Amino acid sequence: MKSKKERLFSFLVGVDSKRDEYELNEIHQVFSWTGMGLLFANNLLMAIVLVIDQMNETISVAGIGLVIINMLSSVYLVIKLYGKGLNTTEFEELAELKRYKRNALWYSLSQGAVIGVFLYLLTGVILPLILGERVVLNGGDFIKSLVVCTFGIGLIFYLFIHFRVKKYTEK
Repeated sequence: MKSKKERLFSFLVGVDSKRDEYELNEIHQVFSWTGMGLLFANNLLMAIVLVIDQMNETISVAGIGLVIINMLSSVYLVIKLYGKGLNTTEFEELAELKRYKRNALWYSLSQGAVIGVFLYLLTGVILPLILGERVVLNGGDFIKSLVVCTFGIGLIFYLFIHFRVKKYTEK
């Protein structure tokens, strides 16, 4: 009796027991890249629908549905990775762990800053232009958005990365 996974693979790509491990890994890689592409396309479609809803000053079922689908798919991905133990990073040396944490902090803060600049440009420039309103650029709002996102969102990213790391233990 074939498992559910084998039946799905045989339906999509004709996977059978005659394929070797390399071919199966390549098929898995193609599926994973396709899944990531679909996730990004879904996020882009959600952003477009939400901007169109903002322009029309309405709330559509498509926007709400896409938000729910994105949330559920993200939660499913995290649960599956956690269940298989793939959400941790192990280190052999203490110096390597310290270097990873330092790089993770700078990476997280820079991502928070990028999100802050993007949100300021979206709310202060792009949406007013789309809606035909006057664009008002305020330096204080920009600094506030940059600081809040850099340290707020950046530190949240860092905590997610930090909890993924298994502690180094001396042998």
